[in-house]
Amino acid sequence: TYIRAGMSAYSTGQWEPAKLYLERALELGASDRDLMFSLARAAEATQDKARVVAILQKLAPEGRPVYAPAHFWMATQILNSGTVDRAEIRKAETHLKHILQLNPGHTAAHGLLGDIYFQLGHWEAAARHLEQSNSGSPKYRLLLAKACLNAGDKTRAERYARDGLKLAKEKCDSDPYDADSRLLWAEATALLEQFEQAVSILAAGLRQQDTWLLRVAMTRVYIHWADSVEGLSEDDQRRRFGLLAEAMKYNPNETALFDRLMKILNEGGGASEDTKQFLLKSIAEKRAVGISHLILGTAAWTGGDKAEAGVHLERAFAELPDALAVANNFSWFLVNKAQSEPERALELISPMAERFPENHFVRDTRGHILLKLGRWKDAVDDLEFAVRGLPDNRQTHLSLASAYRNLGLTDLADAYQQAAERIPE
Repeated sequence: TYIRAGMSAYSTGQWEPAKLYLERALELGASDRDLMFSLARAAEATQDKARVVAILQKLAPEGRPVYAPAHFWMATQILNSGTVDRAEIRKAETHLKHILQLNPGHTAAHGLLGDIYFQLGHWEAAARHLEQSNSGSPKYRLLLAKACLNAGDKTRAERYARDGLKLAKEKCDSDPYDADSRLLWAEATALLEQFEQAVSILAAGLRQQDTWLLRVAMTRVYIHWADSVEGLSEDDQRRRFGLLAEAMKYNPNETALFDRLMKILNEGGGASEDTKQFLLKSIAEKRAVGISHLILGTAAWTGGDKAEAGVHLERAFAELPDALAVANNFSWFLVNKAQSEPERALELISPMAERFPENHFVRDTRGHILLKLGRWKDAVDDLEFAVRGLPDNRQTHLSLASAYRNLGLTDLADAYQQAAERIPE
């Protein structure tokens, strides 16, 4: 029969014959959804997009649940399509919910839905679905642990982290070159605050194969370790600095490193001087040159030494022209220094604002530059976006007041001026 011939061809990857036989079977009255879905897969393999769309409109409509495998296929196609915006994520969420209406125990759908909610920061919803995902998946056990931790349930977080650790370690023991399992094993270990063990796990992986992902993971373990050091004594500060210095060896361009080293520099004291000398030595020895210049330049600007800031930030940009933090801080320096260079600053920051339109700091910087150039309406666009993410930034409120005043909207300008005055300097 056409069905038997079509499924035989389908099972061996003979897509054109499979499509031909299955189409004929459906034309003769077969209405089996499994057959229709097999035809859709064969049509996809032969680049027959029109046929795929026509079948999926019947099997996986967005408005109602029909056929779980088709809804799952739609969800995975959306989620694996590269950069996915919020609207597309909602479509995937809808298809996954349809699956669970048809089959409440569909562990893969629970896993993907839990992952979506985790990325959106909906911790309790993420945990609820991840608990019903594949319990043998170290990835989902670890994600569940992190969801519980973010939801404030440390006890459950530790339990699931231990589950994830055990599963990932077993996989790594059976295949020491399984880098994904090693990364999960180390992450679960760090989540349990067993930082030395996490470092050892990653170090063993780096001895086998020095990969970027392992280096990034090692940096983050050291950062979390530094964050776990409590206390404000000089010894505590030096211990934090020592761990951050280790982190810098593996991935010096990690954004979180910049924030934490800046904090130590700004707090002063012996640890601050240790940090400065470490960064200067790194530059002289050609290690982490760009990030070292960035940190020293930003610290100099904050401390009022604009000449030193200019030298360091210029060198940072020469070393790391594509780094967001470098472009942002250097552009800010250019537009605010004594002999302002707003045109050059705009040239540097605009590509970053286009690449990272949701970054409030970048939009804030560009808004200030546009204000300096007298482009009031464009400045308002950026500054209004920035102030939503930076509600306590006094300068952003003042800049909006200036922009609106230049546009003739004095009432709105006064409102932003008053809001700025309520924010401590």
